[in-house]
Amino acid sequence: MALAIATNVVHGSFHFNLRGLNDFKTMMNDPNGASFINGKYHMCYQLSSLDKDGATAMNHSSSVDLLHWDFEEEGCMVPGPDDYDAGGVWSGGGGFVEGDETWALSYRARGGGSAPAAPGVAIATTTDFKTWKKDGIFFADIGSDGLPIWTTKDGKFIAGGNDGSGKLITYSTIASGFSSDATAWKRDDKLLFDTSTLENWVGLQCCCPDFFPSSGSSSPDPVSDAEVKWIVKTSGYISEPKRQSTPDYFLLGTYKEGDFVPDGNRLFAVDYGAVFASQTMYDPFKNRRILLGWTGEYNNTHSIPREITTVRDGTGGDSLLFYPIEEVETTLRIGEGSVVSSFSDDFNKDDMGEQMDFLVKVNCSDWDKWSTDKDAKSFGIEIRKGGKKNKNSVKIAVNNVKAGEQTNSTWNSNRMDQTFRNGAGLDGATVGVLTIDRGEDPSGGSAQMNDLRVVGGWFVLPKEGEVEIRVLVDGPLVEAFVERGRAAVTTFAPYLDSDYDPTAIGAGLFAEGDSNVSSLSEFEGVLGKGWKVKST
Repeated sequence: MALAIATNVVHGSFHFNLRGLNDFKTMMNDPNGASFINGKYHMCYQLSSLDKDGATAMNHSSSVDLLHWDFEEEGCMVPGPDDYDAGGVWSGGGGFVEGDETWALSYRARGGGSAPAAPGVAIATTTDFKTWKKDGIFFADIGSDGLPIWTTKDGKFIAGGNDGSGKLITYSTIASGFSSDATAWKRDDKLLFDTSTLENWVGLQCCCPDFFPSSGSSSPDPVSDAEVKWIVKTSGYISEPKRQSTPDYFLLGTYKEGDFVPDGNRLFAVDYGAVFASQTMYDPFKNRRILLGWTGEYNNTHSIPREITTVRDGTGGDSLLFYPIEEVETTLRIGEGSVVSSFSDDFNKDDMGEQMDFLVKVNCSDWDKWSTDKDAKSFGIEIRKGGKKNKNSVKIAVNNVKAGEQTNSTWNSNRMDQTFRNGAGLDGATVGVLTIDRGEDPSGGSAQMNDLRVVGGWFVLPKEGEVEIRVLVDGPLVEAFVERGRAAVTTFAPYLDSDYDPTAIGAGLFAEGDSNVSSLSEFEGVLGKGWKVKST
């Protein structure tokens, strides 16, 4: 079945999604394996039929710019009726195993029918992402999602996955070179990662794991010197405190001679909102690493591709930035954009649309003074104003909140609770919190939806100077970034597709608090700009 490609504001118009499938009988979720081959980006992703007992299959799409995708036929790798993966081809990662011609996917094989219930991690290979050779179960003791495949300096290959209890297990080829024979692999003595060593997370699994260097490709010749950071990325379900959904997390460290040594024992969020099951790929064409993620709150859409860079986090350590790829600015923005220059201004409504790219910059000579003031303050951009249905607008804000504290009673959702635990222990740093307030569900909605009204996370403010907020709006999908990705939040607002009002396109800047931010002397200027965005 060929996937229909049609603009649909419910699913978004410039994000990767299943446009036109309005019956919701098909679900697209995790990206699994992506690479740059022969001038094109290739991505595999899971696809399931929800109206029948159809097992999850792997689909394939290709693109020349990570924004305009060619949808291939459904099911490039499908479960066999009596195969070890008859119950589904599930999450994993991949890598080149024979130069830049053969690519392998290490994936979770789920049994079904006459096959065993949970056989483990399997490997399949391809040269074109359309036809696959299944090489069988490789790691029967790994009961969950697979890791990517990478090499050591002596030419051995490493693969593995999540054992289902928060541990990442790896296997290495006994000799140099890749082998499609499972007996040619041996389990490594050390665990790659164990969540039981973490300080600030309880009950975390290691779903959809990834492992990659901060510089260069992890295959076929990785750099494992101490100067290059390596990153464990995991998706997880937190058992305490109880939460409806969780973001993806990462931890930096060094990797040498098969031993990953974390920089600390605290995980940090890739995105404080709906991004889940993300995977990364190395782009040799532009020498960058790209993160592709599934917006888990809303099954059939992926987040905007984000470039990953390593920076100092303001407290003496390293951190990662996740920011929209440059192609969004160079190929999707329309015209010169609409400008506002004060907090009381609205953008010209004639310049607004259902798909927008906003950039807000605020200068301050002393962020320390602003952050430590006892008055709760915030500034940012308000979108989805007006409209025939007079729905609540959506506010994206930088807030005055001390690390480890919740100073606003409306920030009481389960997701925000973990956010502030994540930001604890940053004594001496100037801390802000990036939030998206999606507004109250006007239909009453469920308690779960209203509990998750405000989504956000902390970031380290600079001592002085400019703070930048970037907001991408694609129908009801909103993605916000502060300081070029020091924090990111992705969410859908309003909650229900039936309530989405495409006529609510007004936008403007705002400042709130006991003392009006726009009147404070330490604020030296503000500039906001908004561009309409092309559909892809």
